Amino acid sequence: MQLTGPNPIMNELTQKELDEVFARLGAQAEDNIRESKVKPMDPVLNLSHPDFFEQYVKNVNWKPLQNHGLEQLHNKFNLETNDQDWPGQINAYLDLLVDINLDGAKILDVGSGWGRGVDVLKRYYNVGVDGVDINKDFVEYAKTNYPNNNYFTSAELKDYNILLFMDSMHVMFEPKLFHSIAPDTLLVVSDFFTPDTYEQFKNMINIEKFNCLLEKDNTEAVMKAMTRDLDTLKTRFNSIEPHIVSTFKHVQLNRLHQFEIGHSKQYKFVIQT
Repeated sequence: MQLTGPNPIMNELTQKELDEVFARLGAQAEDNIRESKVKPMDPVLNLSHPDFFEQYVKNVNWKPLQNHGLEQLHNKFNLETNDQDWPGQINAYLDLLVDINLDGAKILDVGSGWGRGVDVLKRYYNVGVDGVDINKDFVEYAKTNYPNNNYFTSAELKDYNILLFMDSMHVMFEPKLFHSIAPDTLLVVSDFFTPDTYEQFKNMINIEKFNCLLEKDNTEAVMKAMTRDLDTLKTRFNSIEPHIVSTFKHVQLNRLHQFEIGHSKQYKFVIQT
């Protein structure tokens, strides 16, 4: 199957820079599950937007990941020196496979984005992991920066027995997706949910008669990681242009604000089809 209210803390960019960022990133917002989760944020600014990638990732000398981090609670790994740049985001990926039997695992990261998550999982768990994303620019970037891994713009889901959805839960609502998954496939989901999307997701799992092996509220751990991230961004990336670091910081601040006001929560699910 081919996968297809203003925030007062946003004050570090000039008004002109903010207007330009928001005009680019708000113009193409679509009314779907993903956008419904970020709609209360003013403006719509998120890590999945192609314009964010073009302006602040593609030709910049850093390698961010498209998640908001997770405080290191039970990580059995000591992060390598090259992974100390984004420790919370690295840990969030490592957490996906905690306590999962990886014997004979064939793993696909669905919505692999900029590709680093696949590389992290392969290196630390020593397992085969591929990535798929419908954005061809993301895939080309991933192939260039992590040439030892496989990244695709489409994939046969039935060829894999573990599917990862890191901040890509919205893909699970695509028509016929579950018909493309082999029986007894493990679905590992980590994403932020509004009350409405949480209910929609749980109803979908019940309708499909899948077995929910784990449901965990990771909101507090994510908020702690985000706070640490925000406090150290400028120090960690003092060689990156300040407006780029500030824009990334604003993304984190917006999402943290949504957690703080109770608009959304971060959950991890492990589901057996």
